[in-house]
Amino acid sequence: MTTKIIIKAGKHLIRLNDIITLEESCKNLPETDYQLSKTHIYQKLFLHACKYGTTEIIIWFIQLYYELFGDIQRIALRQLFIYGKHVSLKNRMIETNWYKEYILPIMRI
Repeated sequence: MTTKIIIKAGKHLIRLNDIITLEESCKNLPETDYQLSKTHIYQKLFLHACKYGTTEIIIWFIQLYYELFGDIQRIALRQLFIYGKHVSLKNRMIETNWYKEYILPIMRI
């Protein structure tokens, strides 16, 4: 499986709001495949979730951030959450200030 295929499938699942299949797909990613960039996949899918997903999916991505990545990767991805706030303003499935009020304080940005 290539990174491009994984991202395309993940975006489709986000639009369908299928968090169960998305979670299973994430668990099935190969651990030793150096061709896959998990941080790149996470970045693309998280921003897509901010734009088209529900609050449930965004919260799941936040949990995944703490479970999947080490300290160095978390530092590299940290600015992603500030940009996610701006992307989420275009999402009609979540309240306008929800991301700012609930997600940014959790991230301690």
